[in-house]
Amino acid sequence: MGHKTGIVLAHLNICSLRNKINEITQICLTENIHVLALSETHLDSTFENSMLNVDGYRLYRRDRNQNGGGVAFYVKENIVATLKSELMSRDIEVIWLQINLPFSKPTLVGCCYRPPSSNAEYLQKICENMEMVSNKCGEMFLLGDFNIDWFSKKSFLFEKIITMANTCNLKQVMTQPTRIAMDNSSKSTCIDHIYTNVPDLCSQAVSIGVGCSDHNLIAITKQTKMPKSGGRIMYRRSYKHFNPNLFIDDIKSSNWSTVVQEIDVNASLNIFMATFGKIVEKHAPLRKRTVKSNSAPWLDEELLSLMKRRDNAKKVASNSKHVEDYTNYRILRNKVTKLNFLKKKEYFGQKICGSMNDSKRLWKVLQELMCKKTKTFNLNMEIGGISVSKPFDIANHLNDFFINKVEKLRSSMVAQDISSPCQNIQLTMENKACSLVFDTVSENNVQDLLLSLPDDKTPGIDYIDGRILKIVANVLDKPICHIFNRALISGVFPDQWKQSKIIPLIKDEKSEFTASNCRPVHVLPVLSKIFERLIFNQMLHYFISNDLFTSAQHAYRPGHSTNTALVHMVDHWLTHLDDKKYVGAVLLDFTAAFDVIDHDILLAKLKCYGFSQLALSLIRNYLNGRTQKVLFNGSLSEIKFMSCGVPQGSCLGPLLFSVFVNDMSQEIRNAEVVLYADDATLFCASTTGPELNTALQNQLNLVTNWVKLNKLVLNTSKTKCIVFGTKYLLNAPCYLNLRIDNSLVEQVTKTKLLGIKLDDQLSWTDQINHIVSKMGRGIALARRCAQYCPPSVMRTVVQSLVLSHLEYCPVIWSSATQGHLKKLQLAQNRAARVALGCSFWTNVNEMHTILGWLMVKDKVQLSLQCLMHNDIFKKCPQYLVNKVLYSGYCHQYQTRQVSSGDLIVPFSRSNYMRRTVLFRSSVAWNQVSVRTRLISNKYHFKKILKLRYMDHLQ
Repeated sequence: MGHKTGIVLAHLNICSLRNKINEITQICLTENIHVLALSETHLDSTFENSMLNVDGYRLYRRDRNQNGGGVAFYVKENIVATLKSELMSRDIEVIWLQINLPFSKPTLVGCCYRPPSSNAEYLQKICENMEMVSNKCGEMFLLGDFNIDWFSKKSFLFEKIITMANTCNLKQVMTQPTRIAMDNSSKSTCIDHIYTNVPDLCSQAVSIGVGCSDHNLIAITKQTKMPKSGGRIMYRRSYKHFNPNLFIDDIKSSNWSTVVQEIDVNASLNIFMATFGKIVEKHAPLRKRTVKSNSAPWLDEELLSLMKRRDNAKKVASNSKHVEDYTNYRILRNKVTKLNFLKKKEYFGQKICGSMNDSKRLWKVLQELMCKKTKTFNLNMEIGGISVSKPFDIANHLNDFFINKVEKLRSSMVAQDISSPCQNIQLTMENKACSLVFDTVSENNVQDLLLSLPDDKTPGIDYIDGRILKIVANVLDKPICHIFNRALISGVFPDQWKQSKIIPLIKDEKSEFTASNCRPVHVLPVLSKIFERLIFNQMLHYFISNDLFTSAQHAYRPGHSTNTALVHMVDHWLTHLDDKKYVGAVLLDFTAAFDVIDHDILLAKLKCYGFSQLALSLIRNYLNGRTQKVLFNGSLSEIKFMSCGVPQGSCLGPLLFSVFVNDMSQEIRNAEVVLYADDATLFCASTTGPELNTALQNQLNLVTNWVKLNKLVLNTSKTKCIVFGTKYLLNAPCYLNLRIDNSLVEQVTKTKLLGIKLDDQLSWTDQINHIVSKMGRGIALARRCAQYCPPSVMRTVVQSLVLSHLEYCPVIWSSATQGHLKKLQLAQNRAARVALGCSFWTNVNEMHTILGWLMVKDKVQLSLQCLMHNDIFKKCPQYLVNKVLYSGYCHQYQTRQVSSGDLIVPFSRSNYMRRTVLFRSSVAWNQVSVRTRLISNKYHFKKILKLRYMDHLQ
């Protein structure tokens, strides 16, 4: 296509991308296209990017979401591309990218679609967009289907767009027909255009016939130096020739006595790893692999051959204009569509049938069918205005950014007396006589932990995975147990286990790939994680058995979860609304919460909590001297040292953070705070707006002081506040003027907390609509899977894609109106029809009976009864247990309610109290039979109630 070296830009009106991924893959490979613009994609939000994956390309899209339309780009992974949202008009279908290439100015590339039915005003807006972008003074290309025939020089539309092109110094370079007439009754047209302000740097534009569209592929090559086209590199152990028996024989014949005899834990681990690593490398060598995710594995020679015949038939028909040739092309086109469907169905049918007896393997096949695992991968990054493609350089840049970000935050902190942050803990511990000493472990404990390792867990920097450790669990339990116990006895955490491999995960896939858009996740050696789990279990047991966690802390505690945290807050808020009070809440957001933890303050707090000197020594050794390397596309960065923080992705890190912030609630005087890991919510209530503002500001000042004292950082731009009130109270708006230092806290009327959408009246409208929307996307995906899945598997698919969205915190959002809950039931009915392949007229009760599904109202009722079951049998937070009162609590009379164990339903002034979880779960519990209430096992309790609800359907 023109220049030998350059970037190939192409456009195709694909007329629905949904079932043409095979075709796009072939076009990209055959024509060596770097940037492919597509118009009329006909996509909507039910089509995830992973379902449209083309190997080696990233997808950028803008959907119309109704009645066709839509534009998109496929860009090669070795090209740095940024979506330029600010250049996109809401009124026209256009998408813009900025392409950055080495030794070249940034280039703006756009894709536009003008519907044939659109009026002159629509074209005017396209021209205005062209003018705005051309004023950016850079290289520019605009490709698309404009539905304006370039050969019709006298048309009004032609004159309009040529005038604008000349005004913007743009040239339309496509001069060949792009939509070929198949008979003599119509004429070929050039309605697909390429506009550019650098035509001298480009080859002649070409028009290439393709069989998957009635438009031709148009393409142009811009002369420039292209980055090397690398692939996705990864290192994995090869089990191709692995023989477990020979491997175990080598392990047994090795001398492990030197490991057990060594007293120094670091020396002992070094000997173990040298011996074990050598044997592992012999039987499962580490191999470098270039990863290629085949987006259409069913695409075989037969199908490829038929696609070529179809394309050739279209060329013949285009040249001859004979009806017979066009008929032949249509027959071949339909054959390609049918054969592609049959090949795909056969491919997945065989894989599913071969996995029916292995649920884990079956789920992997279903994920492949649903395209759940495929993600785009950026191979280049712009650093200092220069496009960088070397993985080592990108890895070093990311590592520097992660370390420098923390150091910058730390440099602005004021030095504090270590004893100051511990005062609240000292008051708590005055009447407690407890001390934590880590106990040694047995070989059986070690063996059990090794056998419980998952096979597919990402290995650490030593590339020793769980699969290989499980095989030798009963052989190496003694030397590994010795290493663990030497570490516990000496208070020394082995140096090899302090090395972290950092995997940068993109926070927002729609944003540019930069260091600030990446989150560092620590991947630690597998043996290190096992040892951390042993410490974690003992620490957690110590804090729980001695009641050291405050009632505000809901993370990493048995019987606690995001569900209980939300119940804690929402019930308080609804109770205050029942009392006709305003409720103000501040949703606190911490910057790099895990990364800035001060080691000295953390150790001082652990000492106050009763950690022995040896236990403190082990935790101190665990925290100090940690190193990290960033892994990017198979390349490890240079080593960097961590001066503070706890590693994300570790077992101990989250627990240590929870312990660190545990005393925050003790700082609050006239308000409440609820904690879940690094999420903290402060709230209080008042009868007037000014009083609420004053009270909340006073408590926020206390929190801010605590944060500074503990050397944490609040993200003021992401911290939000909201006022909850009744509809009557909110008729007169209540404005808060809260500040953190000199920064104003933004007040919102809607927000998201622990995965649940809230509004200022706690109506759950947004949450219900969000669930319905997600269920709708799941149903659409399940319906597309149904044509390739046997009926016996569809239930699993639908439950995973649709019903799973009803399982998160139903006790919270189920106080919505009946009208909102009916939306969920209608969505579930649609899901049942997809699972069974039923018609719209099939009886709803019959469908739910066959599938064994509960109605939404019954599902909600069951979740409330299970929550109360946890309260009754004390498997839930103590503050919830304390709220449960039995009939007869206030008198001595032996009534029927007292003898049956009924609960007292809280008094309510309004509907707000009746919407609390406590009220609704008490009512739901009283409907459970006396005999069923006595069942202590939650599984049996839930099973019996579900059977009764299912009986009601019949």
